[in-house]
Amino acid sequence: IIRAIRQLKRKTVVVIASHDPSAQALADDIIAFDDTLPMQKPHAIDAPTTRIAKTHQTATEAPSLRRPLYLSLRQLLSGSWKKYLSASLLGVLAAVFAISLTALSGWLIVRASEQPPVLYLMVAIVGVRFFGIGRALLYYWSRLAIHDAVFSSATALRVRLWNGLARKGPAFRALLSAGNTMDRVVRDSDRVQELLPRLLLPVVSFVIVSVCLGATIVVLLPSALLFTIVVQLLLSLALIASAIMIQRYSRQQFNAESQLTVQLTRLIENHVQARANGYLSALQKEVISASNTLRQLATRQALLRGGFQGFSVCIIYAYAVGLLLIAANSHEVLGPVLAVILLAPLGLLPLLSDAVTAIQQWPLFTEVLRRTDRITHIDFIEGDVELKKTPVEMLALNHIGYQYPGTQQKILSDITISVDSNRWLLVTGPSGSGKSTLLALLLKNIQPTEGIYTLDGQDSREVAPASIRENIVWCPQESHLFNSSIRANLLIARSRSDIPSDTEINTVLDRVGLLPVVNQMEHGLDTNIGSEGHKLSGGQRQRLALARTLLTKAGVVLLDEPTAHLDEAASVEIVRDLHDIFKKKLVVLVSHEDMQLTPNIAKVYL
Repeated sequence: IIRAIRQLKRKTVVVIASHDPSAQALADDIIAFDDTLPMQKPHAIDAPTTRIAKTHQTATEAPSLRRPLYLSLRQLLSGSWKKYLSASLLGVLAAVFAISLTALSGWLIVRASEQPPVLYLMVAIVGVRFFGIGRALLYYWSRLAIHDAVFSSATALRVRLWNGLARKGPAFRALLSAGNTMDRVVRDSDRVQELLPRLLLPVVSFVIVSVCLGATIVVLLPSALLFTIVVQLLLSLALIASAIMIQRYSRQQFNAESQLTVQLTRLIENHVQARANGYLSALQKEVISASNTLRQLATRQALLRGGFQGFSVCIIYAYAVGLLLIAANSHEVLGPVLAVILLAPLGLLPLLSDAVTAIQQWPLFTEVLRRTDRITHIDFIEGDVELKKTPVEMLALNHIGYQYPGTQQKILSDITISVDSNRWLLVTGPSGSGKSTLLALLLKNIQPTEGIYTLDGQDSREVAPASIRENIVWCPQESHLFNSSIRANLLIARSRSDIPSDTEINTVLDRVGLLPVVNQMEHGLDTNIGSEGHKLSGGQRQRLALARTLLTKAGVVLLDEPTAHLDEAASVEIVRDLHDIFKKKLVVLVSHEDMQLTPNIAKVYL
């Protein structure tokens, strides 16, 4: 970045607002808003150091091996399988009632034309009413059941996506950007919620009903056996061909929808800066271009879908005409029964139309499912025992290495270090060196592929994730602060059964140096801090996050870039205060540069 600014400086006037000495060194003139001059970078003092050979690759987004699609689908449906089963049964019955209504109505019309005594028609008349009312009720109940099941699955998926982003976030911060979060948690789950009811019920209903109908026609007209088999094969081939031809467009549409979501979020987030810097129109053009691409793909899919549906309708009508010719030549059936044979296949038309749409949307659904699976899938067996000793007093990494599934290079390699509650661990290295991956490993969001990670001598692979979360707390680079009061932002540090008192809150605020500031506020702890804490300064937001960390009662604290976005004076003050704040805790501090710490630390250079 510094090099890019230096090159830009040769072409135009550059105004830099920064507290970074390396950025200030580029300036010809400096305007200071206070009496603080550029400070010398704090020097790192000697400490035991572990240097890791740079054999890893830069981590951007977690790669993973694809697990079989049926496992992902089973996980999606498992929580509500009884609801899906009942919805499918109701859907099949509704389709059977619809075809029975058509067939019985045809029988009744032809039989009535023969003018028999009306008593011979009463059963058929009642049957028409029965199937007509039953079809409507069954269709309504099936839709209620399928949407109930889909909403349950979508809710569970959103929770898994949220947990997955939280689990992988420490290693891959790109996943936690607003655009990606919106696309994964909101858009992907909405896609599943939208596609799932259009896939399962139509396909299941069409397959079962078409087979049963074909068997019924063969029983009534045995000479139509071969013709019926040929028609069934043609319909199956038409469905498969439509899925294959539309697959490419479905994947392109999926990517275009994701791109549009990310670009819209980016435009909404940055419209003020974009307007000020004159590139708002460029962002708007990107959104318009993405919208046009999506429209073109949707148009192509609609044309293909309509073409295959028209072809399928022609097959059904050709089947009815063929049955008429076969019946006329064979003389096997009488008039009323012939009406049943000819009209019953027409009841397949709405089912076939829905099935064609479902089959064509299947590639898009599988793409969404695989994409969500990359976030939600846990590729290791979680432990189920509690930590034997709390709070944790010793953390050890023994020849730890990590390699993402499906990749050849290691993110981490041969890390051996131990640290106790009287000693800090500083993890440092350039951007992309694996610092965040190491944090994810310590939080047990990922499992080491080499070596052993122990807590007080207990193998972390045996420990339940809930026990890890209770005893290890992560204070991220940019802790999220909610648009609520100071008190509310601190209370979420604990469960509802262990709500901290005002005395405890004031104690931790005093330890992080915020109590005088809070006492000067008109509403004290009930002061609203605004969206993402924008009413507080950068240092105050960081200290509030540290106070929330202290309230957790965890014995191990993971600090991720605690001085990020702070000026140098505030950084030095924060680092100095960290020793007092966490003097009785086991601390792992991650930073992209050396920090001025006490001599009693261990260092890992990645």
